[in-house]
Amino acid sequence: MPYRRTTAVQARIDAGREKLFDAAVEVLSSQGYRGLSIASVAAAAGVSAGSVYTHFDSKSDLVVAIFRTVCGREVQAVVDASGASGARGMSRTGSGSVVERVTAIVETFAGRAMKNRTMAYALLAEPVDPAVDAERLVFRRSFAAAIGDAVADGIAAGDIPEQNVEIAAAALVGAVGEVLVGPLSPDRTDTADVIPDLVAFALRSLGVS
Repeated sequence: MPYRRTTAVQARIDAGREKLFDAAVEVLSSQGYRGLSIASVAAAAGVSAGSVYTHFDSKSDLVVAIFRTVCGREVQAVVDASGASGARGMSRTGSGSVVERVTAIVETFAGRAMKNRTMAYALLAEPVDPAVDAERLVFRRSFAAAIGDAVADGIAAGDIPEQNVEIAAAALVGAVGEVLVGPLSPDRTDTADVIPDLVAFALRSLGVS
């Protein structure tokens, strides 16, 4: 008969994984991708390095899990701010004008990034393993989908000119990310607020008067 874990055993395993995951998020938030290692996560969690490997196959496996969870939270925050309903903002039934929604999206995304610069830089720009970089693409597509919802609704309402929704959304994601790389970079001491200019650029690029 195959071995089946009891509820208590599974609960201990899940708790151990959650403890390691939380420790890894803490390390990534304070030291970035370069400072995250199996040893540093183990130390932060107060366990042996071997314990980490019982839950994650490698540093890449661990960081992929972090990116997937943290990026999911960021996308959901943006979707909520945009007023879109449905999973990941794909329903195109959001409330509010295109100006209100795009402003909320950019302010929410950029504002949250500036509050945790080290984590945001790791999510957006720090050199990472290919498997982790793939998670970035998922993140960008989800972020673009939230913007695309607002753009599509704005076109339908006659608030902005006809345009390619996917291109407009992808271009804005790229622009916002590129602008934030500078202020978020570890060697940057100037933390001037770029968010108002980002919002203004986003609205102008969509054709808002």
